Amino acid sequence: MVADAVEMRRLLWRTLTDARFEVAIVSVSSNLAAEAVGINPNLVVADVSSSKIDGFALMEWARRSANVPVVLVGHDTGESIAAALRRGVDEYVRTPLSPAELVARVEAVFLRRYHVLQSVGSDVYEKNRLRVDLRAHGVTVDGREVALTATGFHLLAELVSSPGRVFSTPDLLRRVWGESYTETGYLVRSVIRSTRAKLGDNPQHPRFIKTLHGIGYQLVG
Repeated sequence: MVADAVEMRRLLWRTLTDARFEVAIVSVSSNLAAEAVGINPNLVVADVSSSKIDGFALMEWARRSANVPVVLVGHDTGESIAAALRRGVDEYVRTPLSPAELVARVEAVFLRRYHVLQSVGSDVYEKNRLRVDLRAHGVTVDGREVALTATGFHLLAELVSSPGRVFSTPDLLRRVWGESYTETGYLVRSVIRSTRAKLGDNPQHPRFIKTLHGIGYQLVG
């Protein structure tokens, strides 16, 4: 957990520990990467209300160094939240903080990951030279490591959970971002486009992700 303001730090700590999560606090001024190595977090909750915390930089660190989901807490609205979601944040909780909402969103992140592991029936999906390690959150194509955002990885994980199945845009929005997100398909299209580019996939001749216009998306398999 990363927070600057003392009151917010106390509120986040109390909310998460009351929900029986094990919580470690990382100070804003500390070496986040160094501290996290010892903590080995499963998820990062960060209060970005303070200008001292760069939410986008935190997400980039979480993806590259720890490959863990990120839940941001802040006072952004509208386009700013949409931008955070497009760039890979898993959940965004607006202030004033509702403890019940925060717990629900954190639980939703874990449930989505557990759901994918159950659906695939294995920790690793491997076909057509695409390898997705669901537990280690690693992706390779033709042996080349692919660095996806947390959201991009979750979307790909949903697709590999049912190869050949067509996922509608509302279905992916619900599965990847949660029940509370009712945004149009732009968010899904944006992450699909970014994920394809990183996989080296050509949408005109898809090797991995196929678009069925007006219907949805499916993993080629």
